[in-house]
Amino acid sequence: MDYTTWTITTRTEPEPALVPSTTLYQTLQALSDPRRKQGKRYELAVILSLLVLAKLAGKRP
Repeated sequence: MDYTTWTITTRTEPEPALVPSTTLYQTLQALSDPRRKQGKRYELAVILSLLVLAKLAGKRP
């Protein structure tokens, strides 16, 4: 007996759709900064990036 119960199938799946690769920082830089110029030391994108990283690390208020 020269047969097997395994079936070999070849799937032809379409290529995955290309997703524009932008970083979180680049996305946050696109936001408008509503703060006044006076007293502004850091870019809004930097502050928001650090807040996101802190939440991912488990920081709670």
